[in-house]
Amino acid sequence: MMRVLVVEDEEMIRKGIVLATDWQSLGCVVVGEAANGEEGIAQAEKCRPSLIITDLKMPKMDGLEMIAKLREAGCDAYIIILTAYDSFTYAQTALRLGAVDFLLKPFHDGDLENAVLALQKKLSSRKKEPEAQLPAIRAGAKSRYVQEADACVQDILSRGKPVILVGGTGLYIDSLIAGRQFAPLPQTGRREALERRAAEEGAQPLLDELRAVDPERAARLSVSDVKRIVRALEIWQETGRTMTDFDRESRAIPPRYRPLWLGLHFPERAQLYARIDLRVELMYAQGLAQEVRALLDSGVPDRATSLQAIGYKQVVQALEEGLPPEAALGTIQQATRRYAKRQMTWFRANPAVQWLDASAGADEIFRAALQKAADFDSGI
Repeated sequence: MMRVLVVEDEEMIRKGIVLATDWQSLGCVVVGEAANGEEGIAQAEKCRPSLIITDLKMPKMDGLEMIAKLREAGCDAYIIILTAYDSFTYAQTALRLGAVDFLLKPFHDGDLENAVLALQKKLSSRKKEPEAQLPAIRAGAKSRYVQEADACVQDILSRGKPVILVGGTGLYIDSLIAGRQFAPLPQTGRREALERRAAEEGAQPLLDELRAVDPERAARLSVSDVKRIVRALEIWQETGRTMTDFDRESRAIPPRYRPLWLGLHFPERAQLYARIDLRVELMYAQGLAQEVRALLDSGVPDRATSLQAIGYKQVVQALEEGLPPEAALGTIQQATRRYAKRQMTWFRANPAVQWLDASAGADEIFRAALQKAADFDSGI
């Protein structure tokens, strides 16, 4: 049974957390509550909680100072933070002190419960023996995504339900909506041979070869795009047709679905970047470095596709260079900000996207989305 202490200066919110949450079904019991950091320390010493749910900005002693003092006193309770948007920079320090999750005020029904369940799931997984190996990462990820996601879409539609696709990888979403086909992905060893050539000769000779057979594709690539150069040459060598040919045929296919496109944007880019930076802090607080080490120790190659994702890649590089994994934090934040910028560029090129103000409250965003959905259904 997890023992919970709730520290929140707003009595209505505190009482709502204590009384309206079904703690028993979560395997928890509330052992104390406090209205500020000073009371929180006193209650923590008295009640010995295993989970502290706390606000950050409070009178007398704020949550940040309270957490620091508890850590100094040897308190190892897990901490879930409650915070408003303008507390994000403040919250970063709390995450460094070991907070495992945060909820944005005003949070909604189920948010707190989900955070507690996520923590319990993580703790449960730590007790299990590590699996011998991860499932193999198969080639053709985009094509497989389209096939498997479309099967899910069809299943939901067959039950008369609306389908909501959520994500930020534009190519995958566009491909699913369009029903786009991808060039075949054979595995005959040609790719490996091309990769060896790129490593030995550099990418320029391969790019020159691609330019001779597929000038349109080559014009869109630089010598740093080794993976895409190899892929395009592989397609040409295996099929006798260029990737440009396959793309042209795919774009000629009428879209499979007619969706309502909704996008979230921040009026001030600094707001988005603050959230990104905090997200990376949270990834570290929730065990990113330990996860990467476990993957490497289990035998996953450091050049595996799955370890090229932002976050994994930078931590792997830091470990290879003999640096602490935390040294990669700033690099991950920068890479994520750049990726977010590319995402915005991709979706802003789609005139069908209707943009919602991401800095508005969750309820306001939800109401605006519902209104746009109703307008879409009525043909407005």
